Amino acid sequence: MSLPNEAIVTCPGCGNEFDAEVWLSVNSAVSPDLKVKLLSGELNLFVCPKCACRFEIDSELVYHDPEKYIIIRYIPGWGGILPVIEKDDEILRRYTLRIVTSRNMLIEKMKIFDDGLDDRIIEAIKLYYLYGTKRIELISEELMLYLERDTPDDPEIVFLIREGDFEPEKVRVPYKNYVGVADEVGVYFSEASEGKWANIGREYAASVLKRAGILPAGEADE
Repeated sequence: MSLPNEAIVTCPGCGNEFDAEVWLSVNSAVSPDLKVKLLSGELNLFVCPKCACRFEIDSELVYHDPEKYIIIRYIPGWGGILPVIEKDDEILRRYTLRIVTSRNMLIEKMKIFDDGLDDRIIEAIKLYYLYGTKRIELISEELMLYLERDTPDDPEIVFLIREGDFEPEKVRVPYKNYVGVADEVGVYFSEASEGKWANIGREYAASVLKRAGILPAGEADE
């Protein structure tokens, strides 16, 4: 189910406090309308009745897709400790479980899984691209995100890069590259299997590419 929480929120513009309904979880099967709002950035977005300031509540949020067996938890300020699944929790042991540290990353994961892709491969492709273009030091993890999967005659995977004050840049990668990366490094993905919480981002991708012998030890360390 999708869970709302009645809360008092404070406008960052004028300091006005007012009652609001803050969503703590979204179930895509039960509340597809909330999923649409989450993807568009409108969920937990409020307008102050006093000064008309628009602002977002930065609180924990759980996204649950029971049809694809996916749960994504957004935890602001996550400390790096992964929850452990109890041995007798047979339901969660069938799930793909992810932890993210920003709303944008949560939305990115939703798009990746909706498009039938593997986020571990997507993260590896990002790292491939940033090292190949010598932009690894310029583009932080949250500034290059998966956008969509085009399906014309020659399928492509599209990423969006935001760099400084420049206009967002679309990077298109042939789908055959996705398949190639999966074949090359897929054997190193076992540690993020179903039934285990994982934070799949740049650090994870770097560890995979190092084990595969693609990145030398010490590269991509933050």
